[in-house]
Amino acid sequence: MPPISKTSKPASQCTHPTLCYTTTHHAQKAGYVRPTLSQRLAAATPAGTFTTPLPKYSNPDPNSYPDTDPNSSSESDTESKLYPAPLVLPGSEISLYPQARGQSLRGWLRNGNVNRVTEERKVIYISLPPGYGEGVEAMRGWTVPVGFGDANQGMGKGKGKEKGRGGNRGNGKRMGMGLDYELVARYVGVFYHGLEVKVLPEGEFAWLIDEDGNGNRDSEDPAAQEKRKGKSRAKTKGNSKARSRSRAVLDFENDPRIGLRSSSSNEYTTIRSRPTPNYPYSNQLNLNDILDFAIASLPDDAYALLMLLEHDLYEDEEDEFVCGRAYGGSRVAVVSGARYWPGFDEEENVERVHGWPASHCDGYLETVLDDDKPKSGRKKEGDVKKRVVVGVEANGGIERATPLQRTLKVYAPPKTPKALTLLHIARLARTASHELGHCVGIAHCTYYACIMQGSASLAEDARQPPYLCPVDEAKVLRATGKGVVSERRMESWRRERLVAMRQFCKNVVEEWGVDGGGSMFECLEKWVEALLEREGEGSEREEKKQERVVIDLTMDE
Repeated sequence: MPPISKTSKPASQCTHPTLCYTTTHHAQKAGYVRPTLSQRLAAATPAGTFTTPLPKYSNPDPNSYPDTDPNSSSESDTESKLYPAPLVLPGSEISLYPQARGQSLRGWLRNGNVNRVTEERKVIYISLPPGYGEGVEAMRGWTVPVGFGDANQGMGKGKGKEKGRGGNRGNGKRMGMGLDYELVARYVGVFYHGLEVKVLPEGEFAWLIDEDGNGNRDSEDPAAQEKRKGKSRAKTKGNSKARSRSRAVLDFENDPRIGLRSSSSNEYTTIRSRPTPNYPYSNQLNLNDILDFAIASLPDDAYALLMLLEHDLYEDEEDEFVCGRAYGGSRVAVVSGARYWPGFDEEENVERVHGWPASHCDGYLETVLDDDKPKSGRKKEGDVKKRVVVGVEANGGIERATPLQRTLKVYAPPKTPKALTLLHIARLARTASHELGHCVGIAHCTYYACIMQGSASLAEDARQPPYLCPVDEAKVLRATGKGVVSERRMESWRRERLVAMRQFCKNVVEEWGVDGGGSMFECLEKWVEALLEREGEGSEREEKKQERVVIDLTMDE
């Protein structure tokens, strides 16, 4: 992608003085009722029941859950400061589907359609963006935003002579995004720690001219539908009636016919395309066709196949774009980085200053909810109480810093072109992990702020965290744990995964130098670090408590 010469919005002086760990008052208006603390804790257990003491892997701070009423406000606040509630804002996924029930660990375990890791199928394959065969070179231009052919144009939408032409190929600069997709693959390997991740050889998949001439095949063909299993809602999808527009002039006439071929399996699928109904790319590719190709190209030992793409995607004629989709039951996922380019942030109302973790900033949420306040102009009594309880100094001045506060000590919106590139990679890595979560059989989360939440817009996507909540973490641990079943061993496996994630993020920050500072990777490193420290302290307290009990019993004898 061309470098970005300015940020999406004017620099903000917000220091995020107070944070919100609960749902906003819009949740009640939307009809969303968050599960109680006991229900959330029960959802992370195999039996689906709340017990005391809690298993360590689902109890981030053993000292936080004494033998008191699990629904007491103090206990709920303590838990929420470790794992905040989902941000329910106008237009968010949960506000659109407020009655959707979260998937518990018990529900996941009892689902017979969930793919299980076996000795025969235990590898996550990741394919890099396909190469270009003879005759389809014009497709390279489809990955360049309209009006951005000249790398010095900055980040405006562009209205120059390049519009509709796929960019200027005569300036000697590489077309497309040029992202470090290997970094995305390494992140996936750590996120699904325990599973082998293999990157398919470059050129394994390639775009070709569709020799069959079947470019307008019916996407609703019953046979094609039968192949697709476990279809999830799109992670981020733009909906608008497709508007007609003159087709871009391409090297293969005005009606491009495209196919996708695998060099090793010789699988071939026709891929439909269309002119993009709105900015910023000249053409889009059909997501359903690409998913069909992925299903047909699954290696024999694949647990799942993730295809990374540079091109903009659409799913049906009614939507504007889609960023990713998984057919979980079919073990395939497709993710495009096209819409995640930071140059579009202003147009898509994506907040960089208040992206995660700053998305929990009280002041920011108040501005978002300005039009959603009670007509009287006063906050409801319950809302005021929540702010007093959970609104603490972001720098941890009142009490020991929470994991979220620790992230905000290092968080900084990207300011350099290289830092913006890392932001682009981070967004792609987060969505890749989300879509592969559907291949593991995980549904959209409604319990916590969690990477497995659904998102209804790019703006909402940027507000969501990169970590797993306790409920979905329990599912991933069992999917990747190679038969680990005892709670003691499960805790050890969980800690091993967290330590690996912390070290990976630390390495990324070191590799990127000053441009890695304040990035999602450094914030995630600090979040995991704070969580591990709290758990370590809790374990030490538990061991000392048990030691005192033994001494007391000895004295009684």
